[in-house]
Amino acid sequence: VRSNFFAAMPAYQGSHRRPFLRPRNSHILVVSIYLRKWYRFGSGRKKATNKGLLLPRIDFADRPDPASAGLMVFVNANGPQGNNAVYVYNGTQWVKLTTSTISMGDYAFGGIVFYIDATGQHGYVASSADQGVFPWGCNGTLIGPGAEYLDFGTGQDNTTAIVNACSETDIAAKVCDDLILNSFSDWFLPSNDEVDSIYIHRDLLNGINTGWYWSSTEWDAGGATFHPFDQPLGSIWITTKSNPAYVRCVRKF
Repeated sequence: VRSNFFAAMPAYQGSHRRPFLRPRNSHILVVSIYLRKWYRFGSGRKKATNKGLLLPRIDFADRPDPASAGLMVFVNANGPQGNNAVYVYNGTQWVKLTTSTISMGDYAFGGIVFYIDATGQHGYVASSADQGVFPWGCNGTLIGPGAEYLDFGTGQDNTTAIVNACSETDIAAKVCDDLILNSFSDWFLPSNDEVDSIYIHRDLLNGINTGWYWSSTEWDAGGATFHPFDQPLGSIWITTKSNPAYVRCVRKF
């Protein structure tokens, strides 16, 4: 029985569209999505045998690139992030859709999440407690350009350079490099900008002190950068490498 509220639009001959019902004398907007029984993608035809949306199943090598933003395909071969998964073109590149959700402050990947990148699937965690108070190490020795990176994403490079060039034990970088925590062994001393990020998100982390925290960024033969967590951002702080400061190790996921 058709309600007087609706008026039927005529069906199209030769198509699989069903009659579309529109409101009569109403301000309600009805959005209808038509799904054809058959669709064509590439050289093959697929038939939907169940209710729902059946995405094209393709080899990733056969994907359209570039494609229309929002286009989704089911990749069954050569997927760069795995097969038998849905990929979507975001307007710039193809990315794999995942069902996991990562949030700031989550306990995951061996520590506490304090940074998430644009993909929503990668970022940084900090250990859930300080590793202690240690000197930076090798005061008077210039480690060199490999340990002088300030930027976010360079802490691992700095740490590796320090450990390779400085034979002293019980120093900040080596403490992180040797750390095995929650089954992860790829911890490092954060760079200057990575320490700044810890400071910005310190309320998410356990046991953050108001004292000095070392970064892995060398300034010169006698100094390295740190951040006093009782002071705001805006300055690069430098002190002698022999001074003790807190160490909070981080890792990427």
